[in-house]
Amino acid sequence: MGKKNITYQEVKEREYKVTQNYTEKDFDRYYKLLVLAKKYVFNVKTLWVLSMIPFFIFPGLFYWIGGLKFHLGDVVVYLIAHMLYWRFVGKKSTDELIDEVMPELNMVIDALDEIKVERLKK
Repeated sequence: MGKKNITYQEVKEREYKVTQNYTEKDFDRYYKLLVLAKKYVFNVKTLWVLSMIPFFIFPGLFYWIGGLKFHLGDVVVYLIAHMLYWRFVGKKSTDELIDEVMPELNMVIDALDEIKVERLKK
C-alpha cells in the first residue's frame, strides 16, 4: 500500500533506540505484548470477531433508545449481513492487513530476541 519496505537492520536499530532506556521488566512486557499481538490480534479469527461488533452495536443502540423491538429474526438478519460483509469485503481487507503487518512484526520480534541476548551479555 505504498509503504516502504523496511530492512531487518533498520528494524533492529529502531527497536534498539526504543528499548535502550527500558528496564528489564519494561523490556519483557514490551516483548510479551508484541508476541501476544502476533498470536492473538493479527489472526483471521480475532479480526472476524472484531468485525462483528458494529453489527451488534447499531441494533443495540436502537433497542436501548427504544426505537426497535428486538426479535430473533433481527439477530438473524444482522448475522447474515455480517456474513455477507465478511465474504465480500472483510476477509480480503483482513488478509491484506495481516500480509502488510506480519512481516515487520516478525522482524521486530526477532530483533528484540537479539537485543535481549545482547542485554544479557552486558
